[in-house]
Amino acid sequence: MKPPKKIKVGGHYYTIVLKEEEFASSSHEDTILVGEHVPMNSQIRLCIKGSNQFIARILLHETLHAIFDHQGIDLPVKEEEDLVNRITWGLSTVIADNPVFVKYLQTNLKG
Repeated sequence: MKPPKKIKVGGHYYTIVLKEEEFASSSHEDTILVGEHVPMNSQIRLCIKGSNQFIARILLHETLHAIFDHQGIDLPVKEEEDLVNRITWGLSTVIADNPVFVKYLQTNLKG
């Protein structure tokens, strides 16, 4: 299954831009990435080289960065990256291992 074309985070839409290969960071050209949250362009850039599980985990990771940005969570880069990595791994296992729970959330969080 392909990633969605866009996602909504707190009322703001992000376009998912798919890249065939790793890419240079938009803010640090000497850094090569597989995913990036680019708030100034309302984009999440995503390398689609890898397994579907890897790509989904990268998309979740970058979405968490978007949530942090939207919620005004301003941490030093290394601290944010560490926290987002930890939450990504935790959430990805909960989502993968509990489809009934995910369906419950989808149904009941719509309001």
